[in-house]
Amino acid sequence: KSLLAMRVLSAFFMSLAIYLVYKVTKEQVNSSVAFFAALLFMFMKFTVQYATTLHTESLFVFLLLLSFHYFYKLMKNPSLKNYIILGVILGLLLETRITAVLVMLFFAIFGK
Repeated sequence: KSLLAMRVLSAFFMSLAIYLVYKVTKEQVNSSVAFFAALLFMFMKFTVQYATTLHTESLFVFLLLLSFHYFYKLMKNPSLKNYIILGVILGLLLETRITAVLVMLFFAIFGK
């Protein structure tokens, strides 16, 4: 039962990641490109593999995309709320994978 619950959770986070691919692409380009990008992401080998196995990659991918989404929101609307949300997401991302330091470095370099 526990194994099944963990796999469902992994699939849930990857499903949210697919939605974020759509949402971020739609904000940057348009809805038809966003649909195609989400479709491509959905059928990529690693997406299917990580969504059905017990790894932290699905959580990491979801948090990574969420951090880029809030970074974009922060650049458009620099408010305390967006800073706090991005900080919490980056903290969770760092707890998931140490390579999140590179994401933080990217945000520090390319942020306003």
